[in-house]
Amino acid sequence: MVRAIVLGLCLGVAMLTKFTGLVVVIGAFATIGARAVVRRQWPDALRAAAIVGVAMISVCGWYYARNVYLYGTPFKM
Repeated sequence: MVRAIVLGLCLGVAMLTKFTGLVVVIGAFATIGARAVVRRQWPDALRAAAIVGVAMISVCGWYYARNVYLYGTPFKM
């Protein structure tokens, strides 16, 4: 659980730093999904993905919400 929180915080910072951080986010979630398939531990993977997502949104969500409000799209400066 601690690793999922740290990963989410790091992904949130990556999304704040550069829009191409989305590639890293997609890769991280794909890795969580692949691990669930290989180990057949779906509940643990879903819990980890939810924790990562909430931690990530808590870091960078305000910025993307602001962009949608001001510009109508999340990926504009």
